[in-house]
Amino acid sequence: MLNVVKSLPVRQSGLPAGKAGGSAVKKILAACALLLLSNSLSAFQEGENMPNFGLPASDGNFYMLSGLLENASALVFSFFDSNCAPCRKELPSLLATEKKYAADKGVRFFMVSVGEDRETVKKCIKEWGITQPVLYDESADLAKQCSVVTGSFKNIPRTFVTDRNGRVTKIFKGYQEGLVKVLSMEIDKAASASTGTVKTIRILYTNSANGIIESCDCPTNPYGGLVRRLTFFQKIAAPDIKISAGDFFSPNNEQIKNRYVAGIMAKLDYDAVCVGDQEFRAGAEAFQSILSEHELPIVNANMQLCDEKSCSVFGKPYIIKEVKGVKIGITGVTSESCFLFYPQKIKERLKITAPPREALAEIVPIMREKCDYVFALVHAGEKEVEEIAAAVKGIDVIFSGHTQTLTCKKGKPLIVQAGAAARYVGELTMRLSGGSAEYENKFFPLTEDIVRDAWGLSLNEKYLIEYKKSLEKFKQ
Repeated sequence: MLNVVKSLPVRQSGLPAGKAGGSAVKKILAACALLLLSNSLSAFQEGENMPNFGLPASDGNFYMLSGLLENASALVFSFFDSNCAPCRKELPSLLATEKKYAADKGVRFFMVSVGEDRETVKKCIKEWGITQPVLYDESADLAKQCSVVTGSFKNIPRTFVTDRNGRVTKIFKGYQEGLVKVLSMEIDKAASASTGTVKTIRILYTNSANGIIESCDCPTNPYGGLVRRLTFFQKIAAPDIKISAGDFFSPNNEQIKNRYVAGIMAKLDYDAVCVGDQEFRAGAEAFQSILSEHELPIVNANMQLCDEKSCSVFGKPYIIKEVKGVKIGITGVTSESCFLFYPQKIKERLKITAPPREALAEIVPIMREKCDYVFALVHAGEKEVEEIAAAVKGIDVIFSGHTQTLTCKKGKPLIVQAGAAARYVGELTMRLSGGSAEYENKFFPLTEDIVRDAWGLSLNEKYLIEYKKSLEKFKQ
């Protein structure tokens, strides 16, 4: 089935810095600043979608908008500052309204602190008697996207009501008398809103974990790690599709570590995984041995493992994932150029049946006959990815790997990549209506606000014990 995708702008959201490695995140973000669209500077209005966010909160949790919307009928976000007298004046009305909806688990209330450090906000919470979770918007990124902050000014208090689709149905500007009544009316309206004709599909994507199970949270690796990715996937986000563009194994010959990484990759329960060059850094035999123990949903349209007698085909050329009645085809290709500096003994076992461009040119038309949208996981250099995007028609999104950059290049197809060293998770939100798609991209840094997964930590301990034992033979 062919689907003509209308060319619409990609909304690229800013990144929350978090406590750990905040300055490092901000430095990386500077490189992504040009991805922000000009329309993000216009005033935010009712009827628009609440910007996607991921923020730590005063109750110790980390909240994503997509996760909140999974079970919500209406959400209320009230932006404030500890020095704002009208904000404090309206608090009793907000708390009274929250109490009114206490039995309705689909209606949730949040305060959002704007551009203040956590210690200041914590004192304010205690002094004011705030009982709602307070989202720490320390960088004021969310506030800026919502036009709560314009230039040097905070326009507060400001309260947003969203429906189950994430659409902002009402914005209360400034303090209002009788807020309980009018806010309740708007919450009821939002809660009664239908799902509408817009279908929202959320895709989590990753690449280049580089075998980092647990981040040291030190200057060389200030945040990230697969143990945080586990928490993010399983307890915070609410994705419809999960994909990896490869290089999940270590760039070094670390077979012991790679076995444990493969176990985590299986636990992450991806829908599609493309293999990168680092998966073969320890050799084709090691790759085969590890993947014979762990079943990963590999999509592979152009690679085989061969010896003098036979060739082994691994993975599927593509899969079709149906979400909310929408069929999405996902394929994967790996470029021979990624193995340029690999030893000959590794390269001689790898057979690239066709360059990525040729492989995709052959398989994408087949997929389009069966799917509404086509995703390509492309493990290749930046230039080659861009050449594929220009030459191969019918691809809606390219999820790239190998260059380990934070990438969001708008166009048809959209090209995205989620950085290096398991530090980020990318979330691409598709909103489908009338045969066209609108995309919103967001990078989430896995800072110390993301609790490390207990199972992942125990697995890492087992790895470290086995690794230390392996070193003993060198002491003899």
